[in-house]
Amino acid sequence: MSMNFSKTLPDWSNLHFLIADDDYYSCFYLEKLITRTGGKTICTTNGVEAVTACLKNPSVSVVLIDLIMPVLDGYETLRLIRKYKPETILIAQTAFGFRSEEQKCNKAGFDGYLSKPILPGSFYKTISKTIMNKSNHLRIIQR
Repeated sequence: MSMNFSKTLPDWSNLHFLIADDDYYSCFYLEKLITRTGGKTICTTNGVEAVTACLKNPSVSVVLIDLIMPVLDGYETLRLIRKYKPETILIAQTAFGFRSEEQKCNKAGFDGYLSKPILPGSFYKTISKTIMNKSNHLRIIQR
């Protein structure tokens, strides 16, 4: 599969992403999008693996969480990661692209939301915007 993106990709070489998705192809696709920016990735296939990997890898700064996963769903995964690493950027990803689902994710405490199928342009824009918003929020809190 050839992936042709715009000429200007974000520079995420200082970011470490964790992808929590039980679908191999989704994980592979997201990994390709991220590595093209210089970002590093870890892939997990369920919520328990995601929480464990996030806690074992302090450099993880962004977690992409599929809402429907075995063992532990995306919302429970969010709650556990938020409990132990509140500064981590947590972004929901789901095939249920309804406005009500996005609102539910926001209310639950996700920092961002991606609806599948995830297109490269919207992926980069959403992630960049979410990182910027979270970084600004953390700066305000730390003052």
